[in-house]
Amino acid sequence: MTAAVLLYTMRCNIECGHCSVDSHPRRREKMTLEQAIELVEGLARSGEIEFVDVSGGEPMLFRKELVQVARAAFRCGTSLRIVSNGFWATTRERASAVLTELVAAGVSSVGLSIDVWHRRYLPPDRVRHYVEACRLVGLQPFVSGVLAPTSSIRYDDPFPAELVDLLVEYGVPREECLDVYTWATRRNALAPEDRPAFEQACAERIVLVAWQALTGEGRAVNLEVPTTPFDQSAAEPCGAAGQLPTIDEEGRLFPCCAPWITRKNHALARVTGETIGAELRNLRRDPLVQIVHDRGPQVLIEYLRQRGHRFPREHSGICNQCGMLLDTVPLAELRGAAAELLAAADEAR
Repeated sequence: MTAAVLLYTMRCNIECGHCSVDSHPRRREKMTLEQAIELVEGLARSGEIEFVDVSGGEPMLFRKELVQVARAAFRCGTSLRIVSNGFWATTRERASAVLTELVAAGVSSVGLSIDVWHRRYLPPDRVRHYVEACRLVGLQPFVSGVLAPTSSIRYDDPFPAELVDLLVEYGVPREECLDVYTWATRRNALAPEDRPAFEQACAERIVLVAWQALTGEGRAVNLEVPTTPFDQSAAEPCGAAGQLPTIDEEGRLFPCCAPWITRKNHALARVTGETIGAELRNLRRDPLVQIVHDRGPQVLIEYLRQRGHRFPREHSGICNQCGMLLDTVPLAELRGAAAELLAAADEAR
């Protein structure tokens, strides 16, 4: 566990049709600056968190506050990373000024979300302004997007044709790009003293890219999302569960950033800067989190079916499977069933 997410605000200046957390301009939920700083300090004291990822909503609507949060994180030895839609990158000069301010405050990464739903609201040239500005200020350009699943997409392909087409529309040619997992593998294979030179070379020449498939969660329940019968899909573990603890604007703690965020009554705890360290340890030991992380939500769905619970026969992805669990079974029962599965696995060893 090296990163945690702060959902600084649920407000967004656009209203994308696929938004997994249902952000839009009319929402007003937001952390206070004092709350965010206390949480950053508590995360740093926990000894488990190296990066604090600030997301939303659109956190850059409150850039001046983020500067203060970043300074607090830097003082504590942690690093702030920001995820944005890039609305502020109206020109290369404007983007450079914004990124210069953030870097000076200690922000180590600013990544942009790109996809067909964002493109409806924001001109593609803002991504190019962002990339050029990152290179001017020494930041690594990083873009991530959501793709609508098709029969031709291979989920192990870092650059499916649909992603390449999307990047080209945003002015980012494929030859400039490297997927973030390959980048991490290459970086981690280097001796620590050689990594800064590698990182600098990458920041100057490439754009890091990641993608994920659309799933029928959040506002995407209103979209036509392909589904797969459970009896034709294999259970898969969720690497994010428990490894990307997420805190919303009211201090509710979730094991990941979606789909839990839209089911507030399934929060694992409410946290403050003083309690976050202990609650992170509790989260890591939570049987529900362990099962989802190690074996996947489908294993739990199949187990609960045997106990009489009724679930849909098809799903649109692993996040949708977790959403089904949260919509169908109370949290206490989910934890109890997960504990039974863990106990059965221990007995079988």
